[in-house]
Amino acid sequence: MLQSLRILQLALQFAILILILLAVQLHSWATIDIENIEETNATSVNQLIFAPDGYCFRYTNKVTTCKPFLHAILENSQLRDDWSAADSDPFSLPSVLLESDNVVNQALSCWCHTRGNLTWYMQGAQNVACLVVLETAEYTLALWGLFATVNLILLYMKFSSNFNALFSFISALFGILVALTWWFYSNMYIDRDYLNELALNWHQGTSYHCTLVAFVLAVINAQIAFDATNPDGILKKSRRFVRPTPRGENSNNWDPLSCPANHLV
Repeated sequence: MLQSLRILQLALQFAILILILLAVQLHSWATIDIENIEETNATSVNQLIFAPDGYCFRYTNKVTTCKPFLHAILENSQLRDDWSAADSDPFSLPSVLLESDNVVNQALSCWCHTRGNLTWYMQGAQNVACLVVLETAEYTLALWGLFATVNLILLYMKFSSNFNALFSFISALFGILVALTWWFYSNMYIDRDYLNELALNWHQGTSYHCTLVAFVLAVINAQIAFDATNPDGILKKSRRFVRPTPRGENSNNWDPLSCPANHLV
């Protein structure tokens, strides 16, 4: 029983570590599909892919180039205001923004960028807060991978079940922190309305889905690890109460004088 549980924990922990590595390697936490570019060639950007540590351009020929988010913020700070003051409708989208050469840059400006009339220090504070959230997701993911690796080593070397339970719980905690941090970022710092105006499709990427699956497996592994910390070393069972039998309730059965005499010949 204990051997099969340890093998199950090893398999779950190994799967968690593989999913974390896939999430880092794929670099696809959120994706913007560029579909409205008329002229398509081998060097045209097909997708914009975003992760906690930066963003990538994926071209039609499957080549991918990546840059850190700080580079995007510096590029955004150099872009001129795309809302012309001469437009009759301040909320209308200028037609120049729908040109093929400008769609990618405008889509990139939706990350860590707030639309509206903000002062330079408010815009800077918004960018700093966005970077803090991204850095939190990045370092939490790194810590999750570290604790997952340590937990796998502890399971393999048959350390105490208490250590396995502790590291399994910490691993599951880091998993939920990574998922919540990226969910908070994607809901607070992505200009979805502007992406809709640009007719761009935005969706969560494969890396985020790998993270969610890894978190579910981490919770299952933590539950098994805590159950294994029982003193008996087995899964907890329901407590059964022993009820006295009618024979035991009879006081005459406990009277030594009521026993038949033992005559020795």
